[in-house]
This record gives sequence, C-alpha cells and structure tokens, in this order.
Amino acid sequence: MVRVPVRVFVADEIGLGKTVTAISTAKRLSDLGLAKRVLILVPRILVRQWLLELERFGIRATRIERANFQSLSSSGFPEGFYVASMDLVKRERYMDKILGVSWDLLIVDEAHRVGKSSAKKETQRYRFVSRIAVDKSKHILLLSATPHRGDPKDYLSRLMLLDPSLTTDFQRLDNVLFYSATQNVLVFRRTKLDVNNVYEGEKVFPGCSVSAVIVPATRDESEFHRRLISFLRTKILDYHNVSGTEPRALGLLNALIFKRASSSPAAAINTMQVILEKRAYWLQNRVIAEKDLRKRINLAKALLGTGFEEYEEDVDPDKVVEEFAERCSILFSENDVRELQHLVQLAKASMTNDSRLKGVVSIVEQHVSMGDKVILFTEFKDTAHYVFDALVKVLGRENVRLLTSDEAAREEELMSIRSWLEENGKRVLVATDVASEGLNLQVANVLINYEPPWSPIKLEQRIGRVWRLGQKKDVNVYTVFLAVDSDKDVLDVLYKKLVAMGRALGKLEKPPVGEEAYVIDFEERREPQPVTLSIKSGSRLKKVSEYTLRRQYIEKGREGFERLVDSIARTIQQLQKDLEKVSGSKRLTREQIMQFMEKTTGFTSSKEALSYVARLVEAIGKRYPDLVQNKDGKIYVKAPGGALVPLDKAQEAIITLLSNIASRESKAKSAVPIIVSTGERDQEVRIYVVGISFRGGPTLYREPVAISDDGRIFRGKELLEILARAIENKYFDTVDTDVENQVPATDKHMLTLHIQGLARDLANDYERYRSQVAQQNLLREKSPQRLIESLSIEEPRLIGKIFFTSRASRLSEESLSLEEKAEIEAEAMRIAMEHERQQGREPLDVHEREHYDILSQDPVSGEVRYIEVKGHAGPSLMIELTEDEYRFASQNRDRYWIYIVRNIKLGRPELIPIRDPISKIDFRPVGALKFVGVPRGDLYGTS
Repeated sequence: MVRVPVRVFVADEIGLGKTVTAISTAKRLSDLGLAKRVLILVPRILVRQWLLELERFGIRATRIERANFQSLSSSGFPEGFYVASMDLVKRERYMDKILGVSWDLLIVDEAHRVGKSSAKKETQRYRFVSRIAVDKSKHILLLSATPHRGDPKDYLSRLMLLDPSLTTDFQRLDNVLFYSATQNVLVFRRTKLDVNNVYEGEKVFPGCSVSAVIVPATRDESEFHRRLISFLRTKILDYHNVSGTEPRALGLLNALIFKRASSSPAAAINTMQVILEKRAYWLQNRVIAEKDLRKRINLAKALLGTGFEEYEEDVDPDKVVEEFAERCSILFSENDVRELQHLVQLAKASMTNDSRLKGVVSIVEQHVSMGDKVILFTEFKDTAHYVFDALVKVLGRENVRLLTSDEAAREEELMSIRSWLEENGKRVLVATDVASEGLNLQVANVLINYEPPWSPIKLEQRIGRVWRLGQKKDVNVYTVFLAVDSDKDVLDVLYKKLVAMGRALGKLEKPPVGEEAYVIDFEERREPQPVTLSIKSGSRLKKVSEYTLRRQYIEKGREGFERLVDSIARTIQQLQKDLEKVSGSKRLTREQIMQFMEKTTGFTSSKEALSYVARLVEAIGKRYPDLVQNKDGKIYVKAPGGALVPLDKAQEAIITLLSNIASRESKAKSAVPIIVSTGERDQEVRIYVVGISFRGGPTLYREPVAISDDGRIFRGKELLEILARAIENKYFDTVDTDVENQVPATDKHMLTLHIQGLARDLANDYERYRSQVAQQNLLREKSPQRLIESLSIEEPRLIGKIFFTSRASRLSEESLSLEEKAEIEAEAMRIAMEHERQQGREPLDVHEREHYDILSQDPVSGEVRYIEVKGHAGPSLMIELTEDEYRFASQNRDRYWIYIVRNIKLGRPELIPIRDPISKIDFRPVGALKFVGVPRGDLYGTS
C-alpha cells in the first residue's frame, strides 16, 4: 500500500485471482504515474487471455510478437502496457532490445518457470528477468500458485529478484527464520479457505469434493497390467545381474512405458509399436549421438517431473515419448520383443471392453444430464483423441471439443473453444495438460482426471482451472482408478498419504460408477508454505519427481514405493512444523484481518464497508429520489441513460451517483460544502482529506477523516454513519467560499498524529522484515534506508463541514433579553459587513429601509447580493423570517442570501452563508407575522 517500489510474490492458491490482483496493482501504479511502461511476461498460451483481462479493466495492451517487434522497437516502445510470451522475448534476437527499454513495472506470470536450481545453472528466463530486477527502482510482481517446487535454491533465487540487497549465499538464506520474515512482506499466499473464512467471512468459493473412483478391471486388463509390471521389473533386474550397472536411459524408458500404459490401451499400443517398428532400424544404425541422447533423456525426465518449465513452450510430450522410445528400442532383446508383442495383443483386447473408458463415459453422461459442464484431463494426446472419439459417439460431435497442443498452437481455435464452452447446452472438453496451467475454465464445474496423476502439484493445477474465482456451483472432481494393483497402490499410498496429507479418504456410499469411491474434502486443506515433493537426504532436501516414484514402484514394488512416499510425507510434515514454529502466527485469523482493516481503513471488512455505503446512498436518495431506487429490497443508482446500477457493484454505483450529484451542483472549486442538520446536541464536524506520499511524489494512500469540535476523530464506518445521519435530518445545505486558514492548528496537530500512526501501521511489516534480515546478517548493504523515512505526510485539505443544531440551543436564544438580542444583531451586522469587504465586495447597510439588511455588490463581476443577517448568541442555526422578508426572499432567489453569525456570545463568531434559502429550507408560517424554517418532519415543532 505504501511501498515504493512494489516488489512482491503473489503466491495465492490456484484460482484465487492473482491476475486480478496484478492488474489492479498495475492500474493503480499507472494512475499514480509510477508505471508508464509495463511489461507482462506469460506462457504463450496465456497471452490472449491476459489481453482480454486487461481489456476488462479498461486497459488496451499491445501484444509483442515476431510480426510487430521491429516496428515497436523502432518507435522505442511508447508508453503503455505490453504482453509477451516469455519464451519469445528471452531469445537473443529480441532480448537486448527488450532489456534496453526503461520498463517501470514487470509482471511475470507462472513465475515458478523463472529460477535457478541447485543442480543447474540459471536459465535464460532467469537471466532475462534478473537483468531488469537488478534495478531496485523497478516495480516487480511475480505470480505463481506453486512458488516453491521443492528446491530451496530455486525458490530463494526468485526472492532475490525481489530484494536484490539480500546476500547471494543461498545456504545462509535457507532457514526458517528468513522464510518467516518474508511472509506477508515479500511473499503473499492465501488459500480459498482463507478467503471464505478470514478475508470475506462468506462462501466466495463454493465447495469442492475430490473423489477417487475405482472401476472394476476385466481379465484382459488385469493380465495386461500384471505382465507389464513384471516385464519392466525383470528387465531392470536382468540388466543389473549382468552388468552391475544401469544404462541411464533404461529406467527412464521403463517409467515412460509404465506411464503410457497406465493412461490408455491406445497410448500403450502406440509406444510399444514404435519400439517394435523402429528397433531393427536402430540396430543397423547403432551410432546415437551422445548429445542427442542426453537431450532426449532430459526432455523425458521433464515429462516425468512437474512440467516442462525448463524447456521451450512448443515441446510436444507425445513426440518426446515417441522419439525417446524409438532411440532406446535397441535396449530390448528378442525375448523382450516377443513379450512386447504379447502385451500389444492384450492392450488391443482391453480396448474392446475398456473399463476405465466406460466408467468415465458414465460419469460424463450423469453430469451432462444434470446441466453440468465437464472438463476431462488426460496426460497424452493419443489418449485424448481416444476418449474424445468415444464421447462423440455418445454425445454427438457438437457437444464435445478437444484441446491438445495442436489446438492450443492456433489462437483462433483456442478462443473458439473458450466461447463454445461458455454456450448453453451439453459441453464436454477433453484436454491435455496444455489447459491445466493458467487457463480459466470456471464455466465448468465437473473435472475428471482420466488417469490418476502421480504429481500432487499437477492435480492442484487441474482442479484450479475450474475451482476458481467466478465459479458459481459446487465443484466435483473425479480421479478414475482401474482396479489393478498399480492403480490401487497409487490410491492407497500416494493419494491417502500425500494428496490428502493426513486427511482420511471418506468412503462414498453411492459411487458414481464401479464398486468403490472415496472422497477428500478439498475445502479444508490448509497447507503451509512451501509445498514440496522432497525427501531429506543428510542435511539437504532432495527433489523427488514422478520419475523417481514410478521407477521405485517398478523396481521395489508396493513396499518400496510406500517407503519412499512415507519419507516424502515425513519431510513435508517436518518442513511444515519447522515453519509453524516461527511463522505459525503468519496464518492470519479473521480477527487479525478485521483489526488490520479497521486500523487502516476504518472498516472491518469490505462487506461492512458496503453496508455503510448502502446506508449513505439511501440517505442521499432521499435528497435526490430520482437518482436512487429501492427495488425488491435492493438499492440501485440510476445512470444518466436510465440504466440501473446495483449497489453490489459498489465502485461503479458510487461513481455514477457522485458524478450525477456533481453535475447538478454548480459550486466554486474552492468552496467547502456545509450540511446543517438537526441533532440531539450542538456539534460541528470538519471533514478533511489526509494522505501519505513517497518522498513528496504521488499520493500512495488517502482517506477522509473528520474531527468534531470536542476533538474526536471519525473515519470509515463512523464517518459514513455521521454523513448518513446528517443527510437524513438535514435542515439545509450551503457552501463556504472563505477557505483561507480553514485548518485550525489543533486539527492539523491531531490529523498529523493520526496519519503518522497510520503510516507506521502500513509500513510495519516491511520494517520488521528489513530489521529481521539485517539482524541475521543477510543483507549486502549495511544500513538500509527505512521505508518510514521515505514517506511524507501531506497537508490536510478541508472538504466539508457538518453542523448539528439542537432544539435546546434554539430555546436558549428565546430566553435572551431585548437588549442582548440587539447587541447580538449589531455584532452580527458588523461581522457580515467586514466579511463582504474582505471578499472584495462593497457592502451597504440598508436594514432600516429595506426588507433585508445589506446590499452588497462586486465591482469586478457586477454580482449583487441582498443579504439578511441573523445573529445567534450560541451555536443555533435556526432561521426566522418575517412575512415581508419571506416574500422578498421568494422573489429574488439567487440574489438573496442569509448570513447566519453564530457563537457571538461565546467569543468565537462563525459566519454561515446561505444562497437562495427558499429552495433549500422548508419554511412554515407561524401565525401571521413570521415564517420559521423547520427541518423536514418538523422535529422541533412550531410553537
């Protein structure tokens, strides 16, 4: 809120609104003049989506692409917002020119792709971002739902981008004290549970149940999976027995075959046939380039890791498998070939009565019949086509679409799929993981994992595509397991121990298909940071990939697999305990959030703020009934064209209302509006705007604050309540054009103390972070400047006054003697005459011969004022006119003024001018001699 520059890692859970947070921040910085050139780097598939989101916020951004790069570069990248694929601009032909631009704000989406691991050198992506981040004046936002991927160095390298003053010694940073210091300062992570229970106090995110559905296997399927695992395990053992070593490619090839066979019979057949068909060729051409093989191994490992973060975005997983299997086919003997041929025949037999496919089709049909939209994820393109063809036969081609890397490569096709999915009717999208990162698919509320992912992160990413901000229905997620040993072991070991993380899988009484189903309540997960898939190896954490898990299962069976998963679970639990020792308090409670909100804004929540705004809008509606409507218990503001804006859209409604009011009120720019209202006691409330700026630059924080004449400060809900009460009981309103010296010294002192305290509250977390890392000797600079020293307190500006006048003060005026009344009237005349002279007008006392007291004329503009002066000993603001005065006021309207001079006897006289009082005040005749101005509702009576 008050940090310059803004450099933070928004690590909210998938689907929580990181894009909205980033764009809101960017827009604010742009409005302040602090971000004139904004560069947004995203995966290629998300470029179009970001452009649409920016447009929704009223921001027209330019897409950087090959076709327009030269022209943009030649023009120096004019001020504005730019969106680009990270893997485009990091290329040498573009990088230097992009880096040569003076970007004010850099936003990196899916920032887990940017880092440097313990095992490898920094990537091109990291080098690119670090060359911008090295300038400490740049604003930087990193976005990722999975900020920590199990490698401390990789995670810390991203934090070092945000705070370049940190030491470059990773080992010194890799401790729980440092991680604790960064929470809610460098790294902000919130879960959906936090939003529902802590920040909003209501169910913004609907429920989400994750079901593990087990479908019975046929004899052919059971035999296929049994013989497959036996074959792969034997292959490894045989090689060990013969050579005592293992070629690097064999274990990886086995894991890939296992993964493909677990996906679908179609995928299994394709992979095995590639091996069988290409083996003879590669036996004849045994020379395989070491560099080429190493590249294939690395790509295959990435496929069995958490994703393709280290490689170009156009890598095709299916092609990786095919080429790797082709080149490694020579590792299979003649006996292996015969077993592979038998496995192919078993896979073909399984296709004729595919249990998993039948179960999935049944679940899809159930939900489509209920009006739900379905996203079906699978690992591989050939499995996607296999499932797509089966669903088309059942639902029709118009109701099923396919999204693989082929469709994603064509932007028009991708946009067409999104539009189609939003239409009414049966909608089923079959997608590979190209759609699992970043795409918004919340129009659907059912997600099916065709085969069980072995990566909890991948499962989270997929769920986050539908269970996200904007989802209206409860979300149902199904992961389909085949009742064969490998799938059941994954369910019993991996899902119960890692995915549920200690939460039991409750058994469903009525499984959607098959004989068994279990469910995890995803709403109740509260995973502390970091989320990792690692094991403790000595004093270090060793990353575990899907490859490690599958290889362990093939070689060691269920027992070895369970030992590895237990080790991972223990490591995660220990990490969480270590973090909770020092950062458990960082998981904020609702009470802490409400206290912070009230301290910094005057409201405990946005919901409370909206309720008080609604009360104020209703009160304004009584003054302007044609602008505010109460319809069916809901409040609407009328736009100029007649459209109704619901108060639920708070910002739009309030701006519409205020702009309409402003267009009706023609007031001098320097005038201060005054509301005079009836109350239980006499009170003056002065309303100021106070603000905080950075080194005297743009205002970073601003709020209205009121001070009463007894020294009490009102802000937030208390201020809105006073305004609503003043408008509801309004006697009249006017303006004060004498704005010189409007801020009393006592007010200025109190406001300064208030805003200084607020600045400290807002800067407190960042100041604490800097202090802690300095104490741990983790900074390269010895005496970093404190944030609070860079913040300037702006001069308070008076924007309005409220006077509450009471019946008691009016009655006290009636008890004055005639002599006292004459003295007060004389003093009021003197003060009014002096006021006119100070304003540059020429006043003339005419009270003895006219039905008003002062004739005043401006020699420059020629303006004429007929002024009636009313003096009061105390704070009363009540007005009485004789019959002649009332008639004269009615005839002269805009030229007729009443000057009330109050508090004369108290020694602090104050002049309140009212132009055209007849249109502002309800006057009521009393007897035949005078008119008394009364509040609406006649609270005072007329006796």
